[in-house]
Amino acid sequence: MSGIVAVRGRRAASDVLVRLKGLEYRGYESAGLAELAADHSIHVARSIGPIDALIDRIAHENRPATAGRLAIGHTRWATHGTVAVRNVDPLSDCDHRVTVVHNGTLDNAADLRRELEGSGHRFESDVDSEVIPHLIEQGLVDGATAFEAFQSAVRRLRGTWAIAALIARSNAIYLARQRLPLMVRGTVGRFAAASDATATAGVRGPLRIFEDGTIAELGTQWRWAGSAAKGPAPVVLTDDAHPASAGWCTTAAATWDHALNSAVADIDEQGRLVERLVAEMIEELPSPRLPTLLGPRTPNRIVLLGCGASHHAAQVAARVVRIVARIDACAVVASEFDKTLVAPFDVVVAFSESGQTAHLLAALDQVDTPVLAITGHSQSPLARRANAVIDTHVGRERGAAAMKTFTSQVLCGIRFALNAAIENGLSSRARRAASLLAMVPHEFSAAIEQRSPISDNDARVLAAEPGWVFLGTGASLPYAAEGALKLNELGCRWAASIPAAELTHGPLALVAQGAPAVLIDDGTPRCATARSELLARGARVITLGPPRPTSTEEFGRQVPWGPLDVVPRLQYLALSIAGARRQRADRHGPVATSTN
Repeated sequence: MSGIVAVRGRRAASDVLVRLKGLEYRGYESAGLAELAADHSIHVARSIGPIDALIDRIAHENRPATAGRLAIGHTRWATHGTVAVRNVDPLSDCDHRVTVVHNGTLDNAADLRRELEGSGHRFESDVDSEVIPHLIEQGLVDGATAFEAFQSAVRRLRGTWAIAALIARSNAIYLARQRLPLMVRGTVGRFAAASDATATAGVRGPLRIFEDGTIAELGTQWRWAGSAAKGPAPVVLTDDAHPASAGWCTTAAATWDHALNSAVADIDEQGRLVERLVAEMIEELPSPRLPTLLGPRTPNRIVLLGCGASHHAAQVAARVVRIVARIDACAVVASEFDKTLVAPFDVVVAFSESGQTAHLLAALDQVDTPVLAITGHSQSPLARRANAVIDTHVGRERGAAAMKTFTSQVLCGIRFALNAAIENGLSSRARRAASLLAMVPHEFSAAIEQRSPISDNDARVLAAEPGWVFLGTGASLPYAAEGALKLNELGCRWAASIPAAELTHGPLALVAQGAPAVLIDDGTPRCATARSELLARGARVITLGPPRPTSTEEFGRQVPWGPLDVVPRLQYLALSIAGARRQRADRHGPVATSTN
């Protein structure tokens, strides 16, 4: 969730602020800025809340009369230390000669902190990242140059990082990457480095995506160390990244409105997206063009990896592979991947919206079998790691929660599965499955038009409920999980997804009078029983479905990919709760919220 920006230019500090605004969609809870002034002093500003709070703080501070040309900034989602100003990046060394912003987690931070404190270093935060400026400071004290001190510090770290640092009197920005995205666009005279290509847009010059282990000094000349001694090669981006507007969201309320409106736009775009992807899928099946990496023999198994919404899309695709292609397939949460899950002659399919998901890339480090990537960024680290790529062509998500990304990943996963069926000699099954997709665009667009399954009044009542349960069965289960995740991300409510028949095996005890329950009903007795049980406990049951029955003996009553048309209704449900909680905050004061 956290974001990094580093800029060289005539108005570096203001440029950093504008670019941090472009990272708001990632979600954050605090922000900070450091500027290397013309007198070589480093000026730091930090605040809790939206970036506009940081802008207000800077406007009321005595900034240097002669601003410098170098600045770094950060949006933080806390992983270490409480949400307090002292824990907000940028973080400094003892004498405030070194300032650092850092994405990631450091596995050996506790050991390094004890060592540094034993040498007399004074820490001001609870954050693991603070060891970095102190390590650099120690290198400078020992007589190293700024670049040598930065390299030495980075090489002592264990964990994950994207780092940008300012060092007084060095007239350079120092960058390093390990397992987290970091890139730079521009030239020696003006550049923008960031953890997201969006925050580099508008700068002329090539874009260079750092590889793991890369360490750089970007000053009056660029110097490289680590895994890219000559620097990363320039790449061509095909996404629609645009620079942020300095006029965005000038109040906390506007920030909320912008986030909700962005999510609505992403949902509504899905109608055209589904129509295009389904048309392409049906058109291509007589002569498949998509890569499957199946090779001359059928793999023992296909392992599909993803995190969050991408994992739910992988679950849908795995089911279609098993049913239509008749190949063993399983979906695995990438953060829990173990190399024993993959055997020789297996194929790995990796799902990621950004192509930069750290847990997914770490999982692929353990894989030596063929990898197919399903991603929306063809120049991402995932795409460059994979043997073949299916591009979702989804463009940029406006909001932090994956909306159209999830839908496109599901459909691209289905495309992969149908092509795998053809390569496995099951062309008739693939064509039959494709024919069932013909009605999906109409059903999906109709669901978008229906909007939320609850009224505004119901949303206001349910927004006060702390816990939700989402239920489904069979092919509906990934959609129930995705609905719960969207409520987590947008509505900031606890939500669990469980198979409908598992309700009586413990979870029913947590269903109290008035508790909200979302049932994706496929018309089976299991769902009918679960609904009766929920109503008997006094739950407020929101039923989605049943889906239209399909007259096919080959795949059973349900289509293999399940009720895809419930996706926009689940998304609008989460937005309804988010909007109701916003209204409640306006009336009663702040409530605990996500900044997504």
